[in-house]
Amino acid sequence: MARVMRAGAIVLGLLVLLLAAVSILLPRLVGGDDVRERVTREVLERTGREVAWQDLQLRVLPPRVELVGSSLSGATADAPPFAEAQSIGLRLSLLPLLVGAVVVDSLEVQGATLRLERTSDGIQWPRAPEKEEKPEPAEREPKSDAERKQRSLKPDFGVKRVTLKDVRIVLHDSAVSPPVTWDLGPVSGSAEAEGPGGPIHLEVVGTLAGSGRILGSGVAGLDRSVDLCLELSGVGLAPLRSYLRRGQALSGAVDGKIHLLGAAGETDRLALGLRLSNAVLDVEELRAEGDLTLEATLTGPPFAGPFHLDASAAELQTGGSVAFRKPSGMPATAAGKLVSRDGRYDLEHVKVEIGAGGAGGSGADPCAQESKP
Repeated sequence: MARVMRAGAIVLGLLVLLLAAVSILLPRLVGGDDVRERVTREVLERTGREVAWQDLQLRVLPPRVELVGSSLSGATADAPPFAEAQSIGLRLSLLPLLVGAVVVDSLEVQGATLRLERTSDGIQWPRAPEKEEKPEPAEREPKSDAERKQRSLKPDFGVKRVTLKDVRIVLHDSAVSPPVTWDLGPVSGSAEAEGPGGPIHLEVVGTLAGSGRILGSGVAGLDRSVDLCLELSGVGLAPLRSYLRRGQALSGAVDGKIHLLGAAGETDRLALGLRLSNAVLDVEELRAEGDLTLEATLTGPPFAGPFHLDASAAELQTGGSVAFRKPSGMPATAAGKLVSRDGRYDLEHVKVEIGAGGAGGSGADPCAQESKP
């Protein structure tokens, strides 16, 4: 019994010493003014934007750093922040702190907003301003042992898990006319790595422009490969009108799945399996009203590829010199190629069949077989 009590006392003593060491080291490693100065300077050099935060809070058990009220400035002084967050929490591994290293176990982002702008040149990301090559200025010698230790600190940001809570993503697309603003939020999700060098599993759920929900799941690899399945539910179609040519119109709501394959930020394949409910589709002199089913496999960018449209559950009308009306319930299909020109979509080589024996589907089955990076 005495040995057990002695062992327990030793363990308790070691735990107390460990907590004491962390409580002393953690503020010195990440809480000083020198850290704020280095972070702001590096972000400015890399992005051309200024980063700021209201407070940096430290917790000992578990070791955690929380950035409160952080923001990354917009492209101009009058623009809203490119990104801002109520809090960004970093949970740190305990043992590496004792040797002066910061290893991030998990990252939690809460109450964040990301504002993106798309122009004819693509999405505008913060970039470092171009400047002439100049020799690096000599770095002043540290004034104290604490500052010297901070400078020698090399954080390891191989985050094992990322969690998003109440995040909003706003994309203003000025590359089309009239411009469209896509508002995705609130979004919650997570990304978790299987292990060092392993694939990252993604899960996300959000609301698009208040009109429908989006569920996403998939995997990403360290080579930036992405295999993501998006499931849409009741998403409004009206904003898509800006991507159509003059004389074309689209409204209603969409359900179904979209399979994205490619590299992060550079998707090169889209497989669509969608159902358009209470849709109104105007293409030149043809109007479809009712429920439509769309399948397509597109590669790009710019995206192009075969499509198959089933309008059997919709009413079709044509105008012009030859007027025609197909009632809902009569089989009708269309197949052809969907192409993109100057940021707008158009149809080519369209074949329409009405009645029995319509054109077959493209065989697209989004997300039925998800390949792993």
